[in-house]
Amino acid sequence: MIIMDDILIKVEHLKKYYKDLKVVDDISFEVKYKEVVALLGPNGAGKTTTLEILEGLRKHTEGKIYYFGKQVNEIGPNVKERIGVLLQETSLITQLTVYETFALYGALYKKSISPDTILDLLNLKDKRKAYIGKLSGG
Repeated sequence: MIIMDDILIKVEHLKKYYKDLKVVDDISFEVKYKEVVALLGPNGAGKTTTLEILEGLRKHTEGKIYYFGKQVNEIGPNVKERIGVLLQETSLITQLTVYETFALYGALYKKSISPDTILDLLNLKDKRKAYIGKLSGG
C-alpha cells in the first residue's frame, strides 16, 4: 500500500559517462507519491539520458537508484511493470493507430488486457483507427 509521503523514486549521485564525456553529472532527486516532476535544462544537459536510465534503456556509470524503497542495480521486468513514462512527443507513436499503440504497450507486460477491452473501458471505440499523431496532446 502506497502512503502519501512514500518516496517512489530516489536518485542519488547519478552519473553517466561515455569515455571522457560526462553526460549526466552527479544529480540527485526524489519523487513522492502523486508528485509531478519535470527535468529542465538546456540541450545536452542529460535530461533524456537520465530518463532512459530510469526506464532501464541505458545503464548508469555511478550512483544509486531506488524504486519503491528498494535499491535497484538494473531496471528489470519487476520494476518496468510498475512504472510508466509519458512523453509529450515521440516519433514512432505518431505513426501508429490508437489500437496499435495499446497492442504495442500491452505486449510489454506479462499480464496484459486486450486493446479492444481497453478501447471499450475508455470509451474510445470510435478512435480505434485514429492515428496518435492526429490526436490532441492536451
